[in-house]
Amino acid sequence: MSGVAGADRIEREFVEPTLNDFRNKVLQNFPGFKSVQTSGSYNTSAKKDFGDIDLIVHIEGSDKKTIKKDLQNYLERLPQSIVIPFTGKHQGKRTYNAGELVSLRYPQFNNPGKSVQIDCIIALDEDESNFKKTFLDYPAEIQGLILGLVKVAFQEAQTAGKAENLLSEFNIDITSLPQEPNTKYEFNLSGQKLEFRSYEQNEQGQEVKGTRNIHWYSTRWSDVTRLLPGYNFDRGFESLLYQIDRIIKNPTSKQRIRGVFNSMVSVKSGEVGTPKADKKEQSIKAVNTVLEQKSTNFLQCLMESKLYRLSPTHKFNWQHLIELTFVNILVIHILRHQDLTEDYAKKYIKNTIKYNGFDNPLYSNNDLYMNIHGCIGSNRKSKDFSKDILKEKSNLNKILLLRYFRILENGIEVSESRRDLFRLQKELGIKNNTLTSLRRLVQEWQILDLNQKRIVFTRLYFWLKNNARLLDVMEYFVMAMQTDNMLIPDAKDK
Repeated sequence: MSGVAGADRIEREFVEPTLNDFRNKVLQNFPGFKSVQTSGSYNTSAKKDFGDIDLIVHIEGSDKKTIKKDLQNYLERLPQSIVIPFTGKHQGKRTYNAGELVSLRYPQFNNPGKSVQIDCIIALDEDESNFKKTFLDYPAEIQGLILGLVKVAFQEAQTAGKAENLLSEFNIDITSLPQEPNTKYEFNLSGQKLEFRSYEQNEQGQEVKGTRNIHWYSTRWSDVTRLLPGYNFDRGFESLLYQIDRIIKNPTSKQRIRGVFNSMVSVKSGEVGTPKADKKEQSIKAVNTVLEQKSTNFLQCLMESKLYRLSPTHKFNWQHLIELTFVNILVIHILRHQDLTEDYAKKYIKNTIKYNGFDNPLYSNNDLYMNIHGCIGSNRKSKDFSKDILKEKSNLNKILLLRYFRILENGIEVSESRRDLFRLQKELGIKNNTLTSLRRLVQEWQILDLNQKRIVFTRLYFWLKNNARLLDVMEYFVMAMQTDNMLIPDAKDK
């Protein structure tokens, strides 16, 4: 059972029919109802089932508290066959009113005996409805970074001497606001609005209770992007983290973003042991590692092993490691031949082979070095690799492997690519049909047409997203893909 209502999980195929049924039977008859749209992971992930249905419900009005209470009363007057009593902790209740939402338990359409928790997130106008949907459609880890960026936006403008210019874009006149020494100004973002506010600080720098004032607010998402014009939120978590490390100037801003992120993103008790929990743990570790860097920046970190610092690599099995190593090679082969990433790839290859071997674990080197070390290294450690990996060893020919990398760095011919990538596939024992077909295309890279290259980029992107999101080449791979428009529109992740 799932959520506060104690309802069942719902498979993807039943979500849309259940939403339509709920709209027609329930929402259409509520005074002021304008529209409803799904939000969250249903819109942005390939998940096959969900613990609840999150809906942005636009109900025209001015008093959200009253509207929510009226909606709650309306739902509880409906028959129990439509709004089903809760089970579990809240046994017998039929609605739950908290924060921005009203929750209920509803029968799944055309799925007898199954119910689902529906969370109605209330918006009072179209701007607020779109604002909520845009924000809530981002994964939790990207939401956490955006919240932190908004918190430090004014501080960053002050650091750059552009505070008044920033505020003037939103018609905020700071000269008319209190200028006391202990007054702190900041932008703040929530799931329903962006606001500019002030509060008094005590000697410890903490907010004094009762001193907060809101001077401006907006429910237009375009104002969030206007506040943070240098950031692209749609390139994924790792890309946004890289952008933050590159752009943020004030030394305390990174600490504050890290604090906001850690307070926002956490593993819930019901998520422990799930892929969702693993993803959150990896993102928490990444934020705390990158935004704590003192002697080096994230650009330098990109040339160091990222996967082995931030992922539970000791849980990988042998099959995953050899496929990961092969994909890592295919990606760097492609990046070597893209104008945008050629210099990065050359340096990456040079770092990979600078010790002329792979016997020892070197976390200061890149992920490809560590992946090859896992396949053939003589001093592999249990903290990096599972027992399943440690009992195996690849037949990779080190001399021929080093020769391939040196030729690739300096400029490889198609005939050499065919020979070397086919040999590497055989030596690693790659039998995955998707990867072997990708190899046949990658080895011909210089003579492929645009459509063939887009197929390769798209298939590799889905593989990396599902199997190695933290691989150090991911940032540059995505950058090359987006810059050269290599992702096939509407492609399905199979």
